Amino acid sequence: MGQLAAAMMATSPFGICLAQEARHYTLAILWVITSIGCLVIVINKIILNKKQS
Repeated sequence: MGQLAAAMMATSPFGICLAQEARHYTLAILWVITSIGCLVIVINKIILNKKQS
């Protein structure tokens, strides 16, 4: 069922339109996710350092 749904989405005009629009934002979104992940790691390390001191 999942493969059938993926095939229908890949060939539908709506899916093609969405793919063309989303392509421009992929790198920016990945960059934001990576930055937020690094920020969370740094904040956790700062908090753990303060607890040990």
